[in-house]
This record gives sequence, structure tokens and C-alpha cells, in this order.
Amino acid sequence: MEIYIDNKSDFYDNDLKNSNLCITVKDNDNFYYYEYHIDDRSAKVRFNDNKYIEEATSFFHDINKYITSVRSFDESYYEKFNEVFTYKLPIKVILPTEFILSKERYENIDKTLKDLDNVYLPVAIIDDEYVLLDGHYRLFILQENLKKMVNVYLDEAEGYIKDLIYIGKEQNIKTIKDVEVVSEKQYKAIWEPFIEQIKNNTF
Repeated sequence: MEIYIDNKSDFYDNDLKNSNLCITVKDNDNFYYYEYHIDDRSAKVRFNDNKYIEEATSFFHDINKYITSVRSFDESYYEKFNEVFTYKLPIKVILPTEFILSKERYENIDKTLKDLDNVYLPVAIIDDEYVLLDGHYRLFILQENLKKMVNVYLDEAEGYIKDLIYIGKEQNIKTIKDVEVVSEKQYKAIWEPFIEQIKNNTF
């Protein structure tokens, strides 16, 4: 069995495919689709089959730890999670770990991000700095809309994040304003192979 974020399958709403909200479970030749819709700190899930709904929801919650409950649209499934502590930070003090963003993905997320006051992002404190672990598109949208503060929660950073911090500072990327938006083609050509090298320690 394989569980992964899916931005390609036709089952999912096109506007949600680049938002880390579409979780697919592959079991042999069978595919099970789970699409999550977030409302503040809760979520609803749409699916084609509930066989792996618990596994998919656990995967979803691992990357969205601020979510306190998930229920299905048909009310056949409900799961509650322990609440994590959240607080507000000035956007300008958060160090990004993605240096370029895809224009196509940015536009898709911008269309679906309705409530800018209820965005929650994971950060880690590394060497006395707040480091963004995920949600760069959402943070970029917030600063584009002249927001000054964002909700955050503490999470654990992977080992390679320190490498990204070093490289980012070398490139003078210190806030989300310093991140560049490029075409999807450029993003795939530049960022995707780069981040794979970093994660595999082959850079």
C-alpha cells in the first residue's frame, strides 16, 4: 500500500490539486481517493471508497497538525484529534525554505484561499529563528494581501531544512517577499530536481 499527495488524478477538484489536500492510496492496482476541505481548524473529506479513510486522514493530519477534527460529507466518518497550541507571528520574521514558487500553483491556491485570517502554518525554531516548514504559497498570498500576521504552530523539522536555511541566506532570501514566482515549467526544471538533491543529500 502506498499513500501520497496527488495533484493529477481526475477525481479531485482542479483548484485543490496543488494544496496538499488530495490524498491517494494505492493498493495493488486499486486507487482510493480522499479530498479534504478545510474550514478553520476542522475538515470534511470526500472520497470514492472509505476503505482507507483512517490511513488517509492520519496522513492528512500529519501535514496539517492544527486540524482538530475530520468528518465525511455524508457524516459516516468522524475523527477527533488533540488540539495543538497555535499563536500569531509577524510574517516578516518567518524564514522561508522554498526559494521559488510556481505561478500556476500560486494562482490555483489563491483562488481557493477564502479566509486569510484562518491560515495556519507549521514552523520550527532553529538557531533562534522561526523557519517555515510548509505553506509557502499561502504565506506569499497573505503578504501579497498586505497581511502582517499569520497563525503558526510548532512542528519538527527534517534534517535537510538546515541546508535550505544556509542556501537561502546565501541567496539573500530572508523573508517570503524575497521568494520569486516563476512559470510551472521553470519551477519543475529548477526547484523539483534541486529539492530532491537536498533531501537525498546529493547536492
